[in-house]
Amino acid sequence: MREFQEKVSEEYRNHRDNFRDCYTYIEKYGRNKFKNGNYLDFVAKTTNATEICQNEIAEIIRLDYIKSNGNNFKVRPTVKNSTDYLRKEILKMNIQHSYNKSLERALYELLQTIRDNIVHYGKFEVSENQYERNFVLIKNASIIANNLVEQIEKMEKE
Repeated sequence: MREFQEKVSEEYRNHRDNFRDCYTYIEKYGRNKFKNGNYLDFVAKTTNATEICQNEIAEIIRLDYIKSNGNNFKVRPTVKNSTDYLRKEILKMNIQHSYNKSLERALYELLQTIRDNIVHYGKFEVSENQYERNFVLIKNASIIANNLVEQIEKMEKE
């Protein structure tokens, strides 16, 4: 723990905290607005982060698949399929997938996994490669989530 605390930058902490707060806001908004069902499906239908945040999404999906702390550090099938779908649509890769939901929902699959791995479970990585990878993930997830909060707040004012 001490080694991680000495290594982690203020910028990393700021992105992690911002992402945590924005994601919490998105969850609360979805639960309050939609009451039942999978609120992320409903929130995904009302946002357009895949258009606005293509560069940040591209940075995330260029990395190897995001593994899951809750799945013995293996790739969950939904994460693999949503990543492949985003790669095909955003990076124009010739790749097969079996994802059958929207681009926005695919993005939420990744954001949720990043939240679960880095924020929710308090992942502490000190190896240089993993730390840098986590930084790329959390930085871009923070930017995307912040953009989603701005979209939601704007919709609520209208």
